Amino acid sequence: MARDQLYLLASNADKLNLNNPNLKKLLEERLKIQGDIDQLMGKYVLECIRTIHQLHLENAELGMKDSKAVSTLIAIIICCGIVPSLEPELKNLLLKRYKYPSSVKTNISHTSLAYIISWIRNRRNPTFVGEIILQKHYSEVLLILIHNDNTVELKLNQMQISNIEKDIVPKEIQTELQKYFEFNGDLINMEIYAKKLPTLGILNSLIKMMMNSSQFPDYIKATTTKYLYQTLQRPDGCASLFHNHITFLHFEKISNIIQSPRYVDLPTYYNIICKQLLEILNSSTENKTNGALDSVIISIKCAAFVIVNFVNKRPKMAKALLISPILQPILNYIKPVYDSTLDTELDLDGNRIVTTSKDLQQCLKNLENLLVGNEPSYALVECFLPTVHPLFAIYQYSNSSLQTKVFQLLSIIIKLLDTPKAVAVLIEITKNSVEKESLGISNSSEGGIQFIETNQKYTFDPVILARFMSQLEKPELVGDFFVQVLETRLVLVNNDIRDTEELAIYYSGVIVAFLDTFEDTLLKNTKQILKFVKATLLDSDDDEKHMGLTLLSQIFNNKDEPVEDLESLNEIKIILSTLCDGNDQVALLARSVQLQLMSRAKSNTQESKSEEIFREALKELGDELLPIRAHGMNQIRYLVLQKDPISIQHLDSIINIFIDFLQDTDSFIYLNAIKGCSALADVYPEKTLNKLTTIYKDIQYTDEVRSRMGESILQIIQRSGELYPKYADIISPSIMVVLRHESALLKSSAIILCSHIAKQSPRSLLLFINQLYDYAIGTIQFEKDLDIKKSILVLATNLIRNLKNDLVQHVGLDQLHKLKTLLEILVLNEKDFVVKGHAEMCLDDLNNLI
Repeated sequence: MARDQLYLLASNADKLNLNNPNLKKLLEERLKIQGDIDQLMGKYVLECIRTIHQLHLENAELGMKDSKAVSTLIAIIICCGIVPSLEPELKNLLLKRYKYPSSVKTNISHTSLAYIISWIRNRRNPTFVGEIILQKHYSEVLLILIHNDNTVELKLNQMQISNIEKDIVPKEIQTELQKYFEFNGDLINMEIYAKKLPTLGILNSLIKMMMNSSQFPDYIKATTTKYLYQTLQRPDGCASLFHNHITFLHFEKISNIIQSPRYVDLPTYYNIICKQLLEILNSSTENKTNGALDSVIISIKCAAFVIVNFVNKRPKMAKALLISPILQPILNYIKPVYDSTLDTELDLDGNRIVTTSKDLQQCLKNLENLLVGNEPSYALVECFLPTVHPLFAIYQYSNSSLQTKVFQLLSIIIKLLDTPKAVAVLIEITKNSVEKESLGISNSSEGGIQFIETNQKYTFDPVILARFMSQLEKPELVGDFFVQVLETRLVLVNNDIRDTEELAIYYSGVIVAFLDTFEDTLLKNTKQILKFVKATLLDSDDDEKHMGLTLLSQIFNNKDEPVEDLESLNEIKIILSTLCDGNDQVALLARSVQLQLMSRAKSNTQESKSEEIFREALKELGDELLPIRAHGMNQIRYLVLQKDPISIQHLDSIINIFIDFLQDTDSFIYLNAIKGCSALADVYPEKTLNKLTTIYKDIQYTDEVRSRMGESILQIIQRSGELYPKYADIISPSIMVVLRHESALLKSSAIILCSHIAKQSPRSLLLFINQLYDYAIGTIQFEKDLDIKKSILVLATNLIRNLKNDLVQHVGLDQLHKLKTLLEILVLNEKDFVVKGHAEMCLDDLNNLI
């Protein structure tokens, strides 16, 4: 019965037009009552409400035909029942979405709104009616609620129910609504509703509204923003936000949303959000099906991305609320935090377990997620420096599989530091391993490792340290560290302090291990050799001094090798003057070297800082670790943005580097390459765009490579803003070429580029407007691919909205009426909801234009 009435009411929907001369007669026949048009329309809306409510109570499964009819009636209820009571500004916004008359005075907005909210009240298990509202009309409902929250006071127990409503709004329904929504004399406001609506749906709608906020009155913008951040503070706020944005391209947008709160108490907000981020980061991937597993993994990666951005933008807050809890399990090794009075788990030898293998494994996993796959962050690396000591302890103790993972983490941290800082960190951890107490490490019953409370010291093995340094493939770092160990040991020996004797002996072992491991490759440049020489000249042993002076003589005899370390050179001059007195072999050799030094002029071939950065960046591009490769790309991008002469000198190579990386299979590298191409286009637009567009339209490249060029061009279009017409002659012709390609991937790419241009700089497309029109007509008529059809409808809508009279002038009214006919046919026959919705939107805009 309810279904028959549903189809009957929906079948008349297209005739609900105030310009229809037979509308009054139609409504009187359908409703079997007499009255003016306002009363008849109000009664018609109430009949729609009665029918939908009956379906809601039955909760029977609805087919496609039923769903379309329900959606039509919901649109009528909103447009004819609620919209007439709204302010003109908001009414006009909703008229763009719905085609039904809103100028009638039905006076049933309270009832209409209360029923719609009651149909979506069960967010955990919505009825089929509720699901249709959530999918198709959620944004409009929220917009109306926000309007009511700011403009009117509605009290259900004081509502004036019109005569026309009395026969359809039973008292039990009013009572039930009062009880559920806790009205009872309180205002019907957004805050009450927001608590009842599903987090995922409300976030989607609020974000969608914020993206179009330029059309809204100020109070709508403010309230939308307010409730967005209130909703994010729900226990499932961040999880819902991540769940619905499942590509890497959305990460930055999500991060910006989370980190730009307004209208909330900031300390409370950040405390709640950070707890949610940690909970997502620690999500388990065990026992997940493929779809659920992918969702969890992408949510973890998104949380890691947001956390890294937090560290970059708000380092103090991030360290306190995020980094400290993440690192605590591993930092227990050097500074345990636990309550010794409580009973804790013991290992097989009776030692207290301070960090379990499960917690340690999760901590390492979190470190990996934060370091690998995100932009290189110096602020994050600074936060992770305390972990180098326990990480190396795990590296020394663990088996091969865990050792490989820990080596990757350690190498990323160390390689992202400049050489002096990395040397200082390595000296500090080796010193601490000898002098300071730490926890012990043992195998756990689960097969991993754990930290245990023990009185034993855990000194780093010099041989393992040397092997680790050789695997880093950083010869300059190895040489500087070795020289620093020599100097530190020399100071310890000369000071003859009893407490440092153990450390001096340990460093002697390090020196021997490094000499055995690296042999003649240990000192790779003049700077390191000079430091080594300085250390040997200060030694009390004559043989050591003789070796140092011989090395120094060889350096000064090599006229092709510049001497750049002026600080060490000046110190050596002073040391030589003290060694020249006397007639022994050391004094004679010292005087000879002194003469060589005096005759040696400083080389003029010193490498500039930019050349050094560029050289190191090129080296990092070949590194197997993703963050190091990304760091190299960022360094080159920095030189480009600074318009450094080195970037001009190597411009062709740099362009080729970033374009080559656009073809990388790893999304992290590929996204960094897009940023690099955007930077190149900002500084050297013509040369960059010519290269990108040439590949974009070249059939010799694969479809995937060409589509990636398209994504890079899209970034450039977006960044160019109002300056796009300056580059239109380069970009637009290549898009027209790709538009005619048979590949769905490339067609979709070209259509998306045209859509952005149509929105951003529509007049720049007028030269190609007839080509685009013919293409749109053909696609709407014959294209089977729904994604392409949806994209072409978005393009058509953008052209209609933004070109307006220019479109009429260039295409002609006859052709636009042809488009209108095609859109009307598509709306009637299209089965896909999304395509049909875009067609309806395009048709509404076209009707307004012509």
